Amino acid sequence: MKLLTSKIFLTKYWYILLITSLILISFFLFSTSYKPLVCSDDALNVLIASTYKLPDDFYCWGQDRGGTLIPFFSQLFIFFKIHPTLSVSLSNYIILTLGFLGFSQLFRSNYTKLIFAILWFLPYHCFVPINIYPIGMGCSLFGFSLIFLRKLNFEKFLGLKNLIIFPFILIIWFLAIWASDIVVFTILNLSFVALIFALRNKLKIELFKFFSVFFLILFFIIKIILSFKQNAPSKSNGYLNLNSPQEVLESILMVSGKIKEYLLFRQDFISSLGAWILVLIVVFILILTYRNFRKILNFNNFFLSFFFLNLIINLTLIFSSNWVLKNDVGHWYFIASYIDFIILTLIYLEKINYLNFKQYKITFVIASLFLSLSAISNHIFLFGDFKTFVQKIKPLNSLGQIGLMGTYSETYRLSVINPNMIKCVTHEFGDIKDSSRIDEFFNSKRKFLIKNYWLDKFPDSILQYKVMLYKKGKPINSGVSSMCEYQEKKNIQVFKIKDLMVPKKYLDTLNNFLKISKLNTELNHTHIAYGPFCALTHGKYKINFYIDFKDTELEKLNKQIIIDVTSDYSKKILQSKVLIKQDFNTKKNCFSMFFKASEYLENTEFRVYYDGGLDFNLKSIELIPIEN
Repeated sequence: MKLLTSKIFLTKYWYILLITSLILISFFLFSTSYKPLVCSDDALNVLIASTYKLPDDFYCWGQDRGGTLIPFFSQLFIFFKIHPTLSVSLSNYIILTLGFLGFSQLFRSNYTKLIFAILWFLPYHCFVPINIYPIGMGCSLFGFSLIFLRKLNFEKFLGLKNLIIFPFILIIWFLAIWASDIVVFTILNLSFVALIFALRNKLKIELFKFFSVFFLILFFIIKIILSFKQNAPSKSNGYLNLNSPQEVLESILMVSGKIKEYLLFRQDFISSLGAWILVLIVVFILILTYRNFRKILNFNNFFLSFFFLNLIINLTLIFSSNWVLKNDVGHWYFIASYIDFIILTLIYLEKINYLNFKQYKITFVIASLFLSLSAISNHIFLFGDFKTFVQKIKPLNSLGQIGLMGTYSETYRLSVINPNMIKCVTHEFGDIKDSSRIDEFFNSKRKFLIKNYWLDKFPDSILQYKVMLYKKGKPINSGVSSMCEYQEKKNIQVFKIKDLMVPKKYLDTLNNFLKISKLNTELNHTHIAYGPFCALTHGKYKINFYIDFKDTELEKLNKQIIIDVTSDYSKKILQSKVLIKQDFNTKKNCFSMFFKASEYLENTEFRVYYDGGLDFNLKSIELIPIEN
């Protein structure tokens, strides 16, 4: 008896130790903090987490998709002063581990759970993004919810146990759908299978109640999510559009072309070998599906039917989505299908008792390890060194508080080393995710342009966001990118009448001034000039409005003219001044006013408001930067 107890304890001990080892290996290979190549999606999580604020950040920088689940969870670690990059990494892997714990409960054997752990934490290299992408995080949370679903008492709907568990399911499903919209279809599928299962097993009353509750929970969650989507400042055009039959075929051919590259060994050998292993598994599953098709349709095995239908649903969604096609049917869209596929495979294997035989146990473990080897080789060995991306860009820390401009992927990636000190922005013609980052860039003490995937060479000067930047010094290497420091030179700018918006009827084109007469009463109580919608960087300025008064008209001036400076299409008034005779500079024939730009300003206007009763000519406006 003692020997049997000792053996059971030892088996459990080694199982826990192996799973823990797999989680740690995965974390130190593929998490944002330790991977050799950080992508823009990794960086996006880090940047949002570093300045996270609800409800503004419910979705990524005002979009109507891409729930910020990971930045939200990362706040727990950031609160304890843990670096945002490490906080995001920990959040990713905690959720990934919760998903593993939920899905692994579907398997009886520890061997099956071990194979699942290998394929979950060290997946085939195309599916490594399971640990960072919203689809992977949403599916992980759904898997975690299975722990609570399996604890429901299906014989007593209103039991105390059920009333305690339902709120947990509600919260987890909300978080899962927030992370990824695709989970909606997974939960709908779950509700459908539960209803069919109830009808097939003559448990109509109680299980129908559960089906109704699941559906109501889902409806409530969707309503909340849709309210956030509708109020999002930026809408994703075509996000819900469906493909035409021709576009569906195009998507399928695009994917088959990519698969062909691997099967013909045109990619690296290990990945191609892994692709063949996956093909063999697919063939194996198709044979088993053919043999067990009636059982699947009879819903005798709840989760076998569920994951079979879910795999079909997710593949249908991918190939019918026009948004996915526009993004070249990227491999990350197949993460949910990959999860369905490996779980369906392992349920099959347990159902037909293949894993009860030693030779099959060894075969499937080896096959899983080969698939994992493709991920390890792609993420380490192909880079030629064992340095993490974060280690490579550490030199950026020595530059202090800086701004980076380039493609969104390059700037975002470089900022993960210190998002509080490095303010990144996409160049003017790039994919601008968050316009507030323009302010942060121009407010930075030092500004750098990143050449990679944008510039052929560093020009002596370049116009970005209506601000001229001039090259300063020689290019340097960030560790992964070539970058060079730039600075803006604040020169005196003169805006002529033709640069402003004025009533053309009263424009003297020969002498280039605006001629105002007290006889033109239609101009009374209007802005007779505004514009030029320019950009201003942080600093102090003096502005001169050059005005010629006819004869003794200046003596009659009594607050009939108001000058002001505004930005953001007149939404923000920076400075305003009511003109009186004493403020007129007789030597320069102008009125002057000082103002300060505390941040980068877009669409700045210099306006002249006229009340009537005067004769004068508005000639030009002069903007003079004041050195600090």
